[in-house]
Amino acid sequence: MIDVALTAPIVWYGPQTVSFPLSVSGNPYDPAENDVRVEFRGPKGVVERRLAYYDEGVWKATLLSRTKGAFRPTVTRNGRAAQTLAPVSLSRIQPHGFVRAVGKGFAYDDGTPYWPLGHNLAWASGPVEDLPAYLKTMGSEGLNWSRIWANHWDDKNPYWPTQAAKPKEGEMSPAVLRKWDAIVAAAETSGVRFQMTMFHHGPWSTRVNSNWGENPWNVKNGGWLKTPSEFFTNPKAMALSRAWLRYAVARWGHSPSIMAWELFNEVQWCDPHYEGGDAVLGRWHDAMADYVRSADPYRHLVATSSDLDLPIYGKMDFLQPHTYPPSVEAAVAAAPKTAKPLFFGEFGPGQLDGGRATQVAAIRDGIYTALLTGQAGAGQFWTWDLIPTQKLEPEFVRAARLVKASGVVGDKGFTPREAALGAGVGGDTVAVPGMGWGKSAQFAFRLPQDAANLGRLSSFLQGKAHPEMQPQPVAFTFTLPKAATVTVEATGASDSGGTLLVDLDGANAARQAVAKDGRASLRLDVPAGTHTLTLRNDGPDWLQIGRVTIPGIAPRATARAISNGSRAALRVKGEKGLSVALDGLGLKDGRYTAALSDLDGGDTTVPVVVRGGKAGRITLPGADVFVVVKQGS
Repeated sequence: MIDVALTAPIVWYGPQTVSFPLSVSGNPYDPAENDVRVEFRGPKGVVERRLAYYDEGVWKATLLSRTKGAFRPTVTRNGRAAQTLAPVSLSRIQPHGFVRAVGKGFAYDDGTPYWPLGHNLAWASGPVEDLPAYLKTMGSEGLNWSRIWANHWDDKNPYWPTQAAKPKEGEMSPAVLRKWDAIVAAAETSGVRFQMTMFHHGPWSTRVNSNWGENPWNVKNGGWLKTPSEFFTNPKAMALSRAWLRYAVARWGHSPSIMAWELFNEVQWCDPHYEGGDAVLGRWHDAMADYVRSADPYRHLVATSSDLDLPIYGKMDFLQPHTYPPSVEAAVAAAPKTAKPLFFGEFGPGQLDGGRATQVAAIRDGIYTALLTGQAGAGQFWTWDLIPTQKLEPEFVRAARLVKASGVVGDKGFTPREAALGAGVGGDTVAVPGMGWGKSAQFAFRLPQDAANLGRLSSFLQGKAHPEMQPQPVAFTFTLPKAATVTVEATGASDSGGTLLVDLDGANAARQAVAKDGRASLRLDVPAGTHTLTLRNDGPDWLQIGRVTIPGIAPRATARAISNGSRAALRVKGEKGLSVALDGLGLKDGRYTAALSDLDGGDTTVPVVVRGGKAGRITLPGADVFVVVKQGS
């Protein structure tokens, strides 16, 4: 399943940092003017070359090496020897080493499998004001991943701080660089690996979360870029972007706490995408990936995060989509199967500011669905400032414990299975779209079979403004054992509004206008038999589908499961006290122990016997239960 075997473990020694004065002219942050490097000559003829960096009046270079022992450093500037420094000695082993992409998963240099599990921590926000302190909290909770932006509004963009003193054009803010020092150090002590997100869309967009109007590189603010799109082609902007990447490699590249250099966050919102310039975005990504790899002796992973259909992933080490759909479970389950590792770097519920129950459901769906469908890491929750305010920490603590207990990570023998729970029929089928904005990839569904796999269905039902995005209506086919009331809910619409039409077996059964920020709930009395329910919108613009509820046709319990023949993990949603079978898991005959974790309560353990491929029944201790079945009594 998640194959992360390394060919041979790698051990790193160090780090050691050398500091030295150096007389230079011009901008010390510009490698075109001051290309300062240190050559470390070590035992048995080993030579390590590292980039040096300027730090408030002195120069420094840091060495981490696969060779231990004494090294003699020599400084060069612009290719010429400048001075020789006192020797340094490397002896301390760096635990685990760096994260590598191996097959469709990840592993540390020492061969230990790595399954990213955590949440975003992009900037200081609300109760999360101290990022280093919160990284330590995450580590104490058993989490091992985060994602932090180099944004300007909390002083993490070296060229554009908001509170700290503004640096000269082309130079970098010492206060910003010190802030990153503290973040990297906290990540190291906490055991959290993070993606360092070097650029994001706001400064280079006039359409989405735009910061272009305040951007110091904007000509209207005394800069030199006339449009945001020029960032991706202008020679000066390209040089400054490379200088930031190089500086990050020089100052923090020795740290395994940096899982990846993430070149860009959501570049699809930048102006070139709207101007037919996707190829420009692809060339920029290729150029920056080549550059950072040429500078980085430790070969950190290189990534970006955006829509997967953009031409920006060719030189990335893994794929990282984002999603904010009505159904997180459906969205994560519908992720494409890829040759490279894939996991969701951001997710949240479609109702991003929803209450605690909404956030809890999304967190569980993002983490456990990713695990049980064999993805390279958990779906990573976005809204980190809600975690302390809504007391969501227990969800992450429990998930870290259960992922470890599952035994799934690092075992390529695990494959997803269809569990046969034998719980009978009688529950309500709730169909919730798994895509946010975009054109649906599938329009016709059978229920209840497809209810948990609606990741190809957009929640946006398009009207007259975008007929190309709604080439056909959405259709649900189902069979009612007896007459029932079917409910169709809409959760809002565009500024122009939409009109929801519901057809039953080809005839219009209901119609209702949906206003911006409005809701609609249509109830249809449907007789027994097989029917097709069709959803259309003949209003001026889009409306958003919330859910379609059909009573009495769903299994009383459903599950996602994964197994390797001697161990299985599954998440069962059903009714507290319901008896379910553990069949269909591909377990060999024998005695097993089933550890049941009620995600809303406590843990219990029960014996299970498998004979002829069939297992005994268990009683669900809650409505949402994670089960680990392993050999032994």
